[in-house]
Amino acid sequence: MNILDWFKTLLMPDQASAQAGGQATASRALPELEGSAEMAGLDFQAAIRAHHVWKERLDALLQDGSRDQLDPVAICRDDLCELGQWIRGGGQQVFGHLGVFDELRRHHADFHLVAAEVVHAVRIGRHEHARQLLSSEYQIESEQVQSRLAELFVTHHH
Repeated sequence: MNILDWFKTLLMPDQASAQAGGQATASRALPELEGSAEMAGLDFQAAIRAHHVWKERLDALLQDGSRDQLDPVAICRDDLCELGQWIRGGGQQVFGHLGVFDELRRHHADFHLVAAEVVHAVRIGRHEHARQLLSSEYQIESEQVQSRLAELFVTHHH
């Protein structure tokens, strides 16, 4: 599968989700792909992979009290990660005039807030609340970020 075809598959769950009342139904597996996902100074595939890594880190924290020292104050900041820096820099310059870019910015900020809330809930012993957040709001925001990235890539890939 080439990189462009894979990004197109990420857009399909959004269409199915809208028809199914907001529930994502398709898998978003990360296969090895042919081609470059770099555009406007961002590796779009790496940005999507980073969201999968965050899910793994939060799952580990919930399952075994991971030794990963996650700071909810730092996590809630959406300007510290590579994607957040790109959104405020090169992404804004190239895509800032697009509605989908505004959606990406909003969902990315919400993703960070929910991730920080998951970590905080685990820290204060509210594991069930953390699990609920991870399987609902966190999942929704993560998928929205990935879908908006895919939409930007597919629409503007040359």
